[in-house]
Amino acid sequence: MQRFGTSVTDPSPGETAARADLDATLAEMDQTAGAQLSAIADQHSATAEKQTLRRNIEGHVRHMSRVAKRVEAEVPGTQLRIGTIPRTVSEIAFVDRARVVQANVTANKDLMVQHGLSEPVSAEFGASLDQFEQALGRSEASQQAHVAARAELNEKGRKIVRVGRVLDTLYRTRFRNDPEMLARWASASAGLRTSRSKARDTAPGTPAGGVQGSGTPPAPAPASDAAKPAA
Repeated sequence: MQRFGTSVTDPSPGETAARADLDATLAEMDQTAGAQLSAIADQHSATAEKQTLRRNIEGHVRHMSRVAKRVEAEVPGTQLRIGTIPRTVSEIAFVDRARVVQANVTANKDLMVQHGLSEPVSAEFGASLDQFEQALGRSEASQQAHVAARAELNEKGRKIVRVGRVLDTLYRTRFRNDPEMLARWASASAGLRTSRSKARDTAPGTPAGGVQGSGTPPAPAPASDAAKPAA
């Protein structure tokens, strides 16, 4: 539609305003799409980092848990309460349980070192846990940015459809006696009907693939509709 607009001579003030609005909205969509892709990449990076750190932390916890069991077996009356962390717990619960392990190990560090606790492992455990929390925060922020960008893209897409429909009626009326220009516009605006369908389907409260309030997909437009003015 943009390329077609530049080929039209003597545009009216209303057409010029609509085209300027279209150009500005498309430029904003490019920026938002870039931000969305960046957020997705950040989220994938944070997710990969979390997976690596979680495996490391679980290995540290196993070492400390085995040291604790040795202490409890060899030092009568000692209960260090350091167990393993189930793989099924959520990331938030994982951090909470790991912090409890860290606190118990810190409180009994000297005794545990005497029974085989590796101080480098203990230090790396704390650092890895800090890094995991940071990666978790980045992942959540990236997810929120991704969702916000997607909503903004949907809204701007609906705006482009509205502007496109205005231009559609304008050009079909203006070039009704110029078959060549009318055909060029029909070709340039071929994606408008698809965009209209997508914008309708992504409207708030509208089921995917259907019209709001109905349980069925929209009926296809007649093949001859491309030659008629848009409603």
